[in-house]
Amino acid sequence: MNRSIMPLLNKIIDIKLSSIGNKDYEYKRTVFSYLKEMGGVYIKFLQVLSTMYNFMDGWSSPSEFEVFNKVKNEPLNIYDFIDIDNFDYIEESPFASGSFAQVYKGKLKTGEIVAVKALRPSVSKNLANDLNRLRKIVTVLNIVLPKGFLDYKKAFIEFSRVCILETDYIREANNMKYFINHYLNHPYVIIPRLYESLSNKKAIVQEYIEGLTLADAMKESNINYPLEKVVHEKLGSDIWTQIVIVGGEALKDAIIADYVYGDPHPGNIILLKNNKIAYIDFGIIASKPTSQEAFYLWTKSYYDVLQGKSNFGRLLETTCMCFSPDIANALKRNLNDSNFIDYVSKAVEKKAENLFFNNEEAKNFIQNGHFVKLFSTFVDSKNALNVRLDLRNFQLLKAMQCFLSSVTTIDNREKKNSFAKLMMGSMKYALKISEKEGIKKDYDYNSKYTINQSYELIVDTLSSLAESDEFLFDNILERMN
Repeated sequence: MNRSIMPLLNKIIDIKLSSIGNKDYEYKRTVFSYLKEMGGVYIKFLQVLSTMYNFMDGWSSPSEFEVFNKVKNEPLNIYDFIDIDNFDYIEESPFASGSFAQVYKGKLKTGEIVAVKALRPSVSKNLANDLNRLRKIVTVLNIVLPKGFLDYKKAFIEFSRVCILETDYIREANNMKYFINHYLNHPYVIIPRLYESLSNKKAIVQEYIEGLTLADAMKESNINYPLEKVVHEKLGSDIWTQIVIVGGEALKDAIIADYVYGDPHPGNIILLKNNKIAYIDFGIIASKPTSQEAFYLWTKSYYDVLQGKSNFGRLLETTCMCFSPDIANALKRNLNDSNFIDYVSKAVEKKAENLFFNNEEAKNFIQNGHFVKLFSTFVDSKNALNVRLDLRNFQLLKAMQCFLSSVTTIDNREKKNSFAKLMMGSMKYALKISEKEGIKKDYDYNSKYTINQSYELIVDTLSSLAESDEFLFDNILERMN
């Protein structure tokens, strides 16, 4: 690929000099179009952007989600990847094309219909050069785009990790075996059977699942043919129930399982009859959080906020417990003053009003279930609260953002204002099952810091906040004085 970056730069400059109101959305559209035209590995980077920053939220339509499973085909001989003696036939053209792989439908001589996932030869051949070129593009974007818009460098680091994971098919096969066992005899979740003896480093042979990907359903829907009707007519299923199941299973697994399905983008979720769903592509999985008890408390407090049974302060407190226990324990043990959390929560609520909408809708922003977006804005992109996520919690947050980005797009397109309802449904689903199974008591409530060290940690957090977000810092001080 030898395409110049100059057309992209020229468009960004035009946006900078224009008088249009919402330039952020135009920057996103421009970067989206450029990477989409580049194809291949660059599509995968686009997918990482969308999962990390709600990249497609606010301007995209469901048709844009075709980038998740409608990449241009690459010529390859599928029989170079598998042992032909085991197959009755394999169709010549792939039925699905991703940025790293193409998937072919075939039939084994034993009669089973299978899907053969083959690693694109261009990925193996050009990955190092593509990553080097992409690194240069990312460097330029970080220079020319407004500060705080998107951290493309951080996205590139995450993308490089994804590249390693998604080209290791032996690892993916092992991931798949875990979820096959985990969801064995599940009433709603289907995991394709793995034909491990027929798979290898460059190809995975698995059961072919007949259904409709969420990406294709979203693409087919429009204002006159809503997603709900598309899914009901084709499958007889209720899309809202299926979305609740996907979200509920992710939350439930984070609370009581060892691993969480880590790549729930619309191309990897297959909608089936009888409200069932299937997952495909197990290249990325997320480990359980550092404390499943804290994650449970966070989910429960989020659910209570949506129901109007709790305030945002408790949610912020459990967020710290889940994602930054050092700060949570320092506050609880040494300040002995819950008002500080209240000060921060009120300041964050005011920041949300100022940052997102500046209108009546802002008053219900958190109550409508968009706290993950708010959290990712402060913690993930700007890190205004100086929260230190370890790799396990980071991967889990990315999986959540990936799913929520799709739900937000669906909700915006369908105009049902049902995001909070879907969130509550998923949380109720997860809480009911996990409470029945039993919550592991694994959170360490004891601070490992001395009183002086705890105060230093808190001061360091406030100092970071003062440097990164003066608005938020000033509002906290105003309430403390």
